[in-house]
Amino acid sequence: MEELGGFNLFTSHFVIGCLTNANNDLESKKELNNWLKFKDSDSEMDKYRVNQTQYVDFLHEIDLSIFKDYLLDLVKNYKKAFPYADREDFINHVFGYSLFHLGNFIEREYRFLGSYSTSSNYNFYCYFEVSSSQYLDFTIPSDKTIEYFKQYYSKVIQLIDDV
Repeated sequence: MEELGGFNLFTSHFVIGCLTNANNDLESKKELNNWLKFKDSDSEMDKYRVNQTQYVDFLHEIDLSIFKDYLLDLVKNYKKAFPYADREDFINHVFGYSLFHLGNFIEREYRFLGSYSTSSNYNFYCYFEVSSSQYLDFTIPSDKTIEYFKQYYSKVIQLIDDV
């Protein structure tokens, strides 16, 4: 529980130039590698090259009923460990980064970039972050849309707020 506050539970986060990642599944790494090669080799991607990319996030979905049960268990465990804490302490300690990241995700407007091939199970979107002058890439299953995840993440935030 101590480390949850620093991770977004709803993404696999790959910072360009870093090998660390909370979720080390092979499918994500394979897709990431293919995507980055495509960005640097396709002539239509000149503007979006890897050296202009800060990170790539693979968006994840946790069934809301399962997440709610998980959330309630976390609250019980947190109250045992920190009996004098209040609601805000719990939310900041356990979900601080997730809420920050999900809130930013919902507010942004994204550009659809497509996929690197027809055999990929993912589509890629990007957001240009003015403060860093770099692109943030978001990878979603090809059967979903960015709007789907905005709505889903809104429900996740609502569940956490309702704790």
